[in-house]
Formats: sequence, structure tokens, C-alpha cells
Amino acid sequence: MSNQNSFLHWKQMSVIAWLFFWLPFSLFSQLDILTTDYDITPAHKWEVGVHTGHFFSSGDIPFDPGYGVGLHVRRALDYIFSFRIDGQYGQLQGERFNGDDQFRTQWTSLSAHGIVSLNNLKWNDEYNRTNIYVYLGGGFNDFDTEFTPDQNPLPRRIDNARSTVLDVGLGFSIRLNEDINIGIDHKFTTLFSKYADQIDGFANQGFRDMTNYTSIRLNYNIGRKDKAEPLYWMNPLSSIIEEIQDIKKRQAIGPEDSDNDGVPDYIDLEPETPLGAIVDVRGVTLDSDNDGIPDYKDQEPYSPPNYEYDENGVALQPKYVTQDSLNAKLQEQYILILSLLPNIHFRTNQAKLLPKQIERLQSVGVVLRSYEEVRLLVVGYTDKQGSEERNDELSYLRAKAVIDYLVERYQIDDDRLVLEWKGEADELVIDEEDSYMNRRVEFKIAAEGQQDREPPKGIRKKKGY
Repeated sequence: MSNQNSFLHWKQMSVIAWLFFWLPFSLFSQLDILTTDYDITPAHKWEVGVHTGHFFSSGDIPFDPGYGVGLHVRRALDYIFSFRIDGQYGQLQGERFNGDDQFRTQWTSLSAHGIVSLNNLKWNDEYNRTNIYVYLGGGFNDFDTEFTPDQNPLPRRIDNARSTVLDVGLGFSIRLNEDINIGIDHKFTTLFSKYADQIDGFANQGFRDMTNYTSIRLNYNIGRKDKAEPLYWMNPLSSIIEEIQDIKKRQAIGPEDSDNDGVPDYIDLEPETPLGAIVDVRGVTLDSDNDGIPDYKDQEPYSPPNYEYDENGVALQPKYVTQDSLNAKLQEQYILILSLLPNIHFRTNQAKLLPKQIERLQSVGVVLRSYEEVRLLVVGYTDKQGSEERNDELSYLRAKAVIDYLVERYQIDDDRLVLEWKGEADELVIDEEDSYMNRRVEFKIAAEGQQDREPPKGIRKKKGY
């Protein structure tokens, strides 16, 4: 039975050794590959160290000073997290004040620690001068204890007591140079096995033994000279700063740019751009409004499209067709235009566009979009109901409603629509006060230079001018 338990225990130790020793080294090798291939972080060195210090047990028997020695290997995972494999040998001892109960223990352990650097977010310098860290980990140990119980002159022994262990600790290191640092580290260790309360040989059902190890550590960074120090000593921004500096150096000795437009000659499609000219990514002088005049000469670099331009790139006012030129030329297409322009009618005492009238405005919008040289006079009328002042206001509001709709719906330039109002004059149907035909808006070809008629007095008074 004892041999079977011993076999199972060794098997357990083997699994733990693989998890905490070989697996981390395998991960580290993969991290090196990732770092080298993709340059996520600079290639960096490993740390190896030796340590020695005060090793004692807090258990059933008061401790006497003991000692411990060991070595470790540490590898940074990034600028904050690192991994450490730590091996330790030590001796523990203690006795009661009467000298009857005493023990001496030889201890061996191997652990893996996950370490968090607490001060590596200070980015003032290229390298940190100190490394303050905490860690948590575990592994396995083996100890032999010889103890002498009270009133029993014959010592007793516990041999090859093997357990899994949990380590918790903290430390502080000081960087001496790019390769060497020294530090102080304290580790608390507790066991998880039937031997958890027998480190000193004396079992107490209500109290578990725990070891403490305060050590001084001398650490050395190993690796090729072209590799950086372990990342927990470095400013996380240092690699970015180096890249920026390298780019600046390359720019200083970079390819030739004959015209100093910021585009190297080997990709510049216009290598002799005039001084001060704005260029695109190909080195070609910009002409934002495509008027044939480059922006650096253009007094209006963002002129509206479909206009003629003067020699300074300023859009010229278009020459619209007028009633006089229409009569002179008698062009059939403009006679057709006038025949396509319907009257727009309104309800009594209203200036709101009716749905059916909005449909009729479609033909007006189409004509204006098709013949950009046409400038229309939009004339509003009323019937004879109401006062003359009210009818003047209604005729103005009706013409304005039509113009606003054409501008908004068909994106017609409002300079092409001239507002005119006639009130109750020029009726189509005579002697009828409430006439549908008289409540209308008509369209005509505008005269050259004709402008909007000033609003009637009632409208001006309401608007305050």
C-alpha cells in the first residue's frame, strides 16, 4: 500500500513539474517567435539570479534562524507581467524555551510564479530604476524532518514528505546597470498534503505550518547584446519613440524632392511644381473646382460647377434668355417652354400649395432643370374678394410659395426665379368676386436685369422693414 501511495505521489509531482517548468519554457519560446516575426515588442533578455536569506517556519514550535539558498529564471511576458521559475534549498529549525521539543528540517522546492510589476506605468525615463512587484504561484516540495518530542529522548523522523505548495510574495529590485540588478524578496509558502502541519514534525489539528523566506537576490540579464533589457525595466513607449526617431533619420537622408512639395521625385507626377503650390498625393497641383486654374492662382478655388470663369477663376454670372431676346429670335423651343408652364391655382384666401397643384409644378421643375439659361418671372394674383391690401399680400405669398418649392424640391438657383405680385389686377375672369381662375400664379420669361418686386406694405410691416 505504501509503495502504491509513493508511486501516485511521484506521478503527481511529475505532472506538476511539467505544468510549472516545461510548459512555461515552451510558452516563452513561442513568445520569442511572435516577437521576432511581428515585432510586437522589442526582443528582450532573460533574467537569471541567485538568492540567499533567512528561512524560518511559523508553526507549532518557535523557530530559530535558518537559511535558504536558490536560483531562479525570469522572463517578461510584457511590460507588466512576467514569469519566474524558482528553485530553493533550505534548513529550518526550532525549539521550545525548555529545550524539550525541537526539530530540524531540510527543505527543497521548485515553483513557478506569475509576477506583476506595480511601477511600470511611470514613463518619464527610458528605463525604470526600480522594479516593485508582487507574485503568486505554486509548485512542489520535498522535506525531511527530525524532531524530538517532549520527554522522549529518541528522535523521530519524517522522510521524503512531498507536497504541492502555494507561494505568495512581494519584492523590490534596484537596477545597477543594463545587465545587473539586486533586490529583496519575501515569500510565504503553505503546503497542501497530509504533511501540511508537519514541517516541524509536530502536528496540531487546528494550525497549519507555513514557511517564510526573506532573501537577497543578485540578478543578471542574459541574451544577445542586440536584445533589450527585460521589459519590466523598460518604458513601454521606448520602442515607439525609437521608431519615430528612426523615421526622422530616414527622412533626413530620404529620397530627393526637387520641388519641396512633400512628394518624393520617384512618385511625383509633377516634379517641378511651383513654390507654394498645394499638391495632391501624386504631386499634382490641386484644382479643386476643375476650372483649369490651379488653387494657388485661383481667387475663387471653390467656384460653383457649370459656370464660366474669368482669368482669375471667379465664376461669371450666367447670361439668361430674356423676353426681348426671345421675341427677337423667335425660337420655337422657347415658345414650347412657355406652353409647358401651367398656371398654379389656390383656394380662397389661402397661399398654401394644393397636392394637385404640386403635381403641376413638376413640369416647371423639369423645364428649369433642362434649360439652365431660362430665367422665369413668377407672378402671383388673387380674385376680388377681400380688401386690396389683403389681396396684395395673398398674391405675394402665393408667388413666394411656388418659388420656395421649386428651390427646395428641384434645387433651382433662386436667382433664376423673379418674384412679382399683382394683387387682384389682370383678372382672367371678369365680374366674379370668387373666381378660381383668378387665384393663380403664372410664369413668364424674365426681362434682363429684372429683380424681385418689393413685398407689399402689409408684409413689410409684419417683418419690421
